[in-house]
This record gives sequence, structure tokens and C-alpha cells, in this order.
Amino acid sequence: MPRLKRRLRPVLVLSIALSTALAVGGGLLPAAPAHADSAPEPQTVSADALPTVQVNGVVWDQEVVGNTVYVAGSFTSARPAGASKGVSETPRANLLAYDIRTGEMLDWAPRTNGAVNTITASADGSVIYLGGEFTALNDETTWRVGSVAADTGARIPVGASANATVRALELGPDGTTLYIGGTFTQINSSARQRVAAIDLTTQTLTSFTAPVDNYFVRTIAAAVDGSAVAIGGAFTSVGSQSNPGYGMAILEPDGQLRRNNLTSVVRNATSYASIMSLEADSQGLYGTGYSQSRTYGSIEGLFRANWVSGDLDYLADCHGDSFDVHPTAEVVYVASHTHDCSNIGGMPDSKQYYNAVAFTNAATGTVKTNTVSGYTNHAGQPATTNLNFYPVFTNGTYTGTNQATWTVEGNDEYVVYGGEFLTVNGTAQQGLVRFARRDVAPNAEGPMDKGGAYAVSAQSPSPGVVTLSFKANWDRDDRTLTYKVYRDDDTSTPVSTQTVSAGFWALPQLSATDTVEPGTTHRYRVVVEDPWGASTRSDWVTVTAAARDDGAELGAYGLRVIQDGATNYWPLDEKSGQSGADLIGGATMTVSGKAYTRGQAAAIGSGKAIAFSPSRRSVSFATTTSASTAPGVFSVEAWFQTTTTSGGVIANFGSSTTGSSTSKDRMVYMRNDGTLGFMLYPGAVTTIASPRSYNDGSWHHVVATMSPTEGSALYVDGELVGSDATMTRGQAFDGFWRVGGDSVAGVAVAPSSGYFTGSIDEVAVYGTALGLDAVRAHYALGTGQEPEDPAQPDAGDQDQSILLADDFSRTTSRGWGSADTGGSWTAAWGNSLFSTADSQGRIAMKGAKSSSSISSQVLASTSTEAVIDMSFDAVPTGNGAYVSYQARKTAAGTYQAGIRLASNGALTLTVSKVVDGKETTLGTARLDGTYRAGDPLHLRIVVDGEETTTLRARAWTGDAEPEAWQIDTVDSEGTLSSPGSVGFTTYMSASAGKDETVNVSVDKVTVKRLG
Repeated sequence: MPRLKRRLRPVLVLSIALSTALAVGGGLLPAAPAHADSAPEPQTVSADALPTVQVNGVVWDQEVVGNTVYVAGSFTSARPAGASKGVSETPRANLLAYDIRTGEMLDWAPRTNGAVNTITASADGSVIYLGGEFTALNDETTWRVGSVAADTGARIPVGASANATVRALELGPDGTTLYIGGTFTQINSSARQRVAAIDLTTQTLTSFTAPVDNYFVRTIAAAVDGSAVAIGGAFTSVGSQSNPGYGMAILEPDGQLRRNNLTSVVRNATSYASIMSLEADSQGLYGTGYSQSRTYGSIEGLFRANWVSGDLDYLADCHGDSFDVHPTAEVVYVASHTHDCSNIGGMPDSKQYYNAVAFTNAATGTVKTNTVSGYTNHAGQPATTNLNFYPVFTNGTYTGTNQATWTVEGNDEYVVYGGEFLTVNGTAQQGLVRFARRDVAPNAEGPMDKGGAYAVSAQSPSPGVVTLSFKANWDRDDRTLTYKVYRDDDTSTPVSTQTVSAGFWALPQLSATDTVEPGTTHRYRVVVEDPWGASTRSDWVTVTAAARDDGAELGAYGLRVIQDGATNYWPLDEKSGQSGADLIGGATMTVSGKAYTRGQAAAIGSGKAIAFSPSRRSVSFATTTSASTAPGVFSVEAWFQTTTTSGGVIANFGSSTTGSSTSKDRMVYMRNDGTLGFMLYPGAVTTIASPRSYNDGSWHHVVATMSPTEGSALYVDGELVGSDATMTRGQAFDGFWRVGGDSVAGVAVAPSSGYFTGSIDEVAVYGTALGLDAVRAHYALGTGQEPEDPAQPDAGDQDQSILLADDFSRTTSRGWGSADTGGSWTAAWGNSLFSTADSQGRIAMKGAKSSSSISSQVLASTSTEAVIDMSFDAVPTGNGAYVSYQARKTAAGTYQAGIRLASNGALTLTVSKVVDGKETTLGTARLDGTYRAGDPLHLRIVVDGEETTTLRARAWTGDAEPEAWQIDTVDSEGTLSSPGSVGFTTYMSASAGKDETVNVSVDKVTVKRLG
């Protein structure tokens, strides 16, 4: 399997905030200073597979020069996009070129008599260097190393010949040295063990050499400063040294081995493993690997390492061999057959292989404990984030290895993959394909489930109340989608709009509620949109709202459960029978066995409950009957009453509807002593336990929550009794919600019985992690009390005091001086970029990677509302510009509202928090319209609370403020519970113009205390 890598050409990458109020993602812009607040998770190219010339064999490598893609491999002909095999074929002997903008083949057509494994260009792009298995180039004898003119394809002498296969070429940063790697032992009849260098000026072999002891060199990367060269492949040692030297080594300019930690974690070598690609840029050394055995290979994913120390900057500990890497400023693209990234919070193991994947080019967390046999455990290593880029390829047969992609490259607008694949996203496209930046792409790839395949159910649990249940959709290139529910006419105003972020492997169940005239009949449709305008819609579903006299009225408790977004709600009010109706999701439960009694006294004063009385002869439990995917973020809620001393399961997610589940997870259970446990099983048992017992014969309310970013929490009777920020995931499987019993084998402090003795009532599941305020409200309503909900902010009605006000009616050349009310402004960095004049606070964003930060004094309140009026004097180029208003900045971290202005004038609002340098996105919204330079831009944000904080935000251009909050969410973690300062940070993307300046003018800042 020939592979290589060579130097990187600069690439511009888009970034956009794509997260939600219901689920979160994080990411860092590595270009910002270490002390700067992070920017949103970077955006990948679109997954639209653009028409591209096709080949009849395999593409091993590509080189992009300007708008031309030079292609190398093993093939004999090419044909246009859309043409079937054998139609419109044009001879091409292992080499071709095409226009990256159109995908159309160019006339460039040099010929070789054997496979070309590696291709790279001269510094000025005028010469194309080739390496491989050929012995003739354009019918002239050429021993495995050659070069041709980039414009005509004419052969150009290069001054090198190899006595065996060449697998890798790399041009030194000054453009005068060509490094060669492979299986050879001689270059120009001089001894060189698998690596050598040619002086292109004199066309002579240099003294550079290294004793690569065995196997071969597959890939070479030169440090951008010329200080070293990295080699990778299947070799087990260099000069008899294996650490470093096992599969990979960094060589000094004279070929001496650099002693560092490069192979202390990543160790891939022999015929069973290898380093497949290396790449270099100013951020570090990138690599990928394959492994057939952990004895010989420790990774199958991506890494970035430090050139000097060899330490890892991050590891994408995914399973599935990775063949090539293409780093850009903010996103790294990989050619692979990735199938499991769960160790870094990405997709779990599945039968589907993904041949083009992407990652954040920064450390964003740590690798989790590996639980899959046959793989090395890298727990605790710095990890990156698996981004939402999942085009689908069909494997080819040319090499007999059942692979699809082998190579990935790109320029500032496109990413291009090559290999032996036959289709992309279901359309015939052999060997080559292009993907474009979002502002260039058609963005036709949208939400995938459509029409009848996108199921929506509707019920009316109470007079005039309609509930709809539907699963989150998924998209190949957008993690965040917007769901609009329409009544009767899909051109009307939606009755519900929500934005949800979720991976395709963990799509939460969603719900929506509508209020109509009791007894009337309506139809509903869900329209799902991605941020780029692509959409899909469900079929219409018809429902008749319950009439006032049909006995179906819900009380205040049930209505609050629905209002807080329950996706399933089983009141268990049935007086007899085996069924338990789901008033929202339609997932009816069935009670098995004979050890139960219906129609028991209810927990909340109305309705009924179910009592379980297991014995040695008989047990009972209730379970849903249609399998669903285990949720990645959820809450499970129930009321229970018991005096048991044998414990049992109250509610859980299990793999079986009969007997005991083989897989069980997301379990709330009672121990023999009456304490409660909440168990997750992400490959190992993790548990939260209550400190006191609850088997006292009274009714108790329990809620357990899990979030991939906030961890897990256990609430009892309206209070938090335990939490664990590390419990962020459970086992991934399709299963069933169960109530009243399941296997407890292996759980911590397992009870005597897995089957509960006692009464259970009012069970609900949510697609979000409920916060303390919601839990307290449910407990209050269930016990006949009035809930103490946080007051809704209303600036016109509340008696508010001003904490900070500034209309910048002063002139300063550096910094902002002192606000009219609230004290002085202090710049953390970039003080020279701040000034005031003409009643404006000004921030200059000067050139790519420009950043700045300024803060007020601490404001003595944890309940604030801020309004900011500002404008941009220009629309930035490249990846856009970011301005973040820090609404509460403490020593522990920051709540902030960020606005991104894209190069096409699109505005995106993101609310997030930053703790320990890691940003967690809490909500996002895309503003309507296109921003023009000088347009007034306004932001209103509420940050209200301490241990539990409500965050609401809206942004708009012009004079008309929208009535609805665009982002309305709750953070229950409590880390940022103290009062803090407010301020601004800015960042200009790395892909902006070097001399480009965008000025932000802040007209007014007002911060008031709520209440």
C-alpha cells in the first residue's frame, strides 16, 4: 500500500458556532493567544461531493498547486464526472491533472510505465517531482525518481535514481533539497538505507543519510524552519535505536537521530503496523497510522507532536486505520476507514466505516479509557474533537484491500480526496472527489431523514394541549439543526422552534407542545433546517385535541413535565391491564409478569400508581417495546415509595424487553440500605450514590441526569444529592426504557434483588439534562406547593439599578479609560487596539490572528441584564471576525455571548462558558439577513443565578428588537457562581488578509441588576 506525505500548503478554513441550547460542543481557535478566550468550534468544508474527473484504478497521492490538482497513482485512463466506466475514456498513464474549481481534467499527461506513489511540487510550482515503481517516464529511462514540467508534462532531469521502490518525496523548506524515502538501499549507486536527499541545484546526492534498519520509509515531513526532517514507516529502528526510532524518527539536518519522546506513545512498525503519513506546518508534526495488532501498533488515528520534545499536542484516539492527513489552520482532514471515536467523545463503534473525517486542530480535552479489546489504552493523553464531517464512500476493489480513500489534500477553498472508491454519498464517482468551503459549496447536503422516513407522532393528553414527538435528524456536515413545527400550513409561523446539536449516533428524542381549541382537529409537520438553508420535512400528522369533557385533563404537574421538554411521559395512571401510556412519545410500556398491582394511590395527589411485589416465583417490570438509541444527553425522573431492604431498579435503559438485560445502563436503583445509586457503564461501572436512605414508606422524587459536557447529577426531593463531572457518557446500544426491575449484576453495591418492591409513579424521560430549578419545580408541584421559578426578565416592569453604563463620551488614544458608571476598563492584552472618540469605544482588529481583551471592574451582582449597541466598519474576508461580550468573568471562568461576522455577511450568535480554557457552547442562533458595513448591531443578554444560572440572549440589526429570546438555556454546574466583571474580546481569523483591518465601534454598554 504505497503512501507518502510532503509539505503543507496554507489553507483557509471557515469557523462557525454550531451548537445548541439542548446539547453542546466545544473547540478552540489555536491561533489565539494562550490567555485569550476561545472561539467557536471550527466549521469543516461541506460534504457535497462535487463532480470530479474519474480514474479506472487507484490514486495514491495528490499535490495542489494554485487551482491545479496533480494526481498520481496506478491507472490507465480517466473519464469525466458522471460518465460510466468505459464511456468517454481518455488515456492517462498513472498521472493526470484537473482544475480544482471545476473538477475537469486538464491536458497535462506525462506517462510512466509503473505506479507513481508520491508527488510533490517545486517551491515555485513549476516542476512536479515523482516517485514510485516506474522505470520509464515519457518513454525515457527513469529509475523510480523523476520530474516533469508543471505546465507541459515534459520530462526534466532530476539527478536521482533508486534501486527499489520510492514511497515518499518531500521538498525542503528552502526548495533546494528533495528528500526521498522508500525500500531502496542505493541512490545513484551510492549506499543509502531507505532515506536520502538530492541537491536540486546541482542535481547531486547530498551527504544526508540515516541508518534505517529494516522494512521501509513510507512518509517524510520537513520542519517549516528547516531544523529537522521526520520520517515514518514500518521500520523498527534507526541506527539500532527504537525509542525513538520505532516506526518514526526526527532527524537532524545531517541525518542524526534526534533523541526525544516521539515514539513514547505512538509506536507503529513491522509488517503488522506502520506510520502511514507525516505532515508539517507551523503548529507541529502531524501523523497517522494503521495497525493490525496492538503488539506492533499503538494507534490507528491522528496525532500532532512537538518537533523538539516529541511530546503529543493531541491524539485523535479513533479506531480504524488512517492513511493520510491534511492539516489546515483550524481543521485537520484524514483519509481513513474510521469506525470508532468514542475514546475522544465522537462516534461509537459501528458497522459503518467513514473514509473522510475531520478533527479540530487543537487539544480540546483528554482521551477516555479504552474499553475495546485489541487496542492500546491512551487514557489521559490530550485529545482533540471529532467534527461533524461524514461523507460516505463505497470501497473499491482495485488493490484488493477493501479500501476507499488513500490521500487527502487541499487549497484555500477546497479539500480533495483520492483513492479507489466507487461512489460518494450514493453517486457514482470513482477515485477522485472534491469538497468545498461552505461559502463556495452548493450546500445541498441537508438533514437526511425525509418524509415518511422521518416519523412524527402527535397526541392530546389534556383538553386543548397537543404534544408532538420526533427524533432528532442528522446531517453529513452539520451537527446543529433547527426544528420548526408547523400547524395546518407550513408557510405560517411555526408553533415551535428549537435548535439541537447531536451526533448521528446519539439522536435524542425531541418534543413540542401546542395549545389549540379543545375538540378541534389539526395537522402538524416538522421542518428540519441546517444553518446553510438545506432542509427536509416530515409528512403531515393529524390529531384531534382532547375536548373539555372527555376526562383527559392533566394537572399542573403533568403540564409542567410537558412544558419542560419531556420526550416520554408515563403517568402510570391505568387502573388495570398491562399497558402504560406514553403521553408524549407514543412509546407505550407493557408490564410483564404477575407481581404487580395497578390503580394504587398516586404520588402527586391525582391519578394512580403501580405497585410491584416480586417474589422468588414471579417478578414484574414495565418496558417499552420498540427499541431506541441510548441517549447521549438525558434526564430520567420518577416517584417511588417503599420500605424494602432488598433494593431494586427503579428505572433504567436495558437491552431486553423480557427477563434480564445483557446490557444495562442509565440506571437509577435502590440499595439494600435504602440509598440510591445512579449508574452509567461507558465500558466500566461509574456511579453516583445518595448519602441517605429513602426506604421509609414515604413518596420520594428522584431525577438523574447525564450531559456529555456537564457530567451527571442525582437529585432527590428537589435537592442535588450527588454529582460527577466525569460521568459524561454511557454505553452505546439500542434498547428499551424499563421501570421496576432489571439485572443488577456488576453494579456498585448491588442490592439483593434487581426487582423493586414498592410503588412507582410519574416516570418521564427528557432529551436534556434538567437543572436544579426545574427539578425543584417538579417536586414542589408534586407535593402540592407553588414552584419558585426564576422570574422572567422584563426590562420595562422591573426595578433595576445600573451597575455599569458607558456611552464613551471621551477621547483616549490607548485603552477605554473609565466608564460613566462602573469604574475603569482594563485591557488584558491589545491595549493599543482600544480607543475612544466621537462617543464610541473602538476596537481595531488588525490583520490575521489579531486579538484583544478588555474588562470592567467586578460588578456586585449575579443577576444582570446587559444591552450593547455596536457596529463593524467592514465585512471581513476569510473566516470572519469574532466579538465576544463577557457577561460574567470570574477567576473560575466566563459566561459570554459571541458574535461572528462571516465573509458573506452572515451573523451568528453563540452563548458559551469557558472554564479552565475549555469552551462549552450553551446555545447558538443564526441572525436573519446579511450584514452591511456600518449597520447598527445590538445584543441583549441576561445572566441570572449562582449555582444554577439562566442565560438568555438575542441579537439583531436595525431598530426593531425581536420579542423572543434566540437563546434561552440553563447552566446547572455552578462553577461560575460568583459576581464578575464584564468585557469584550475580539479575534480576527487566521485566514483573514495580512494587512486587513476591521474596526468595531461600541456606541453604548448598559448593565443592570435584575430584580
